[in-house]
Amino acid sequence: MAPSDGVFAIAITLLVSNVDLPTDTAATVTWAMVGREWRDVFSYVVSFLVIGNFWTDHRRVFEHISRPTRDVTRINLLSLMTVAFLPVPTSLLGDNGGAVPTALYAA
Repeated sequence: MAPSDGVFAIAITLLVSNVDLPTDTAATVTWAMVGREWRDVFSYVVSFLVIGNFWTDHRRVFEHISRPTRDVTRINLLSLMTVAFLPVPTSLLGDNGGAVPTALYAA
């Protein structure tokens, strides 16, 4: 279970790397600067909640499995693969939006 928790933790951590910080170090951070990053922040929040929901469901399922079989382990790996991929469409949605990033996210 610990390796699975690690995948969830790393995926959640990678989500925040998409939120851009102001590059002009001489400027004071303003609400306008923060407002320009609303897509990144929104996609981060949604994806954080989605991954958090996957994690709670994962833990709930594995409370009832005492010895996972090979098939259960393979299904779990496929599930973790999708969770680990989620920062990619999240980044695309935050940066660009549009139909293709939305389709990747929904898949």
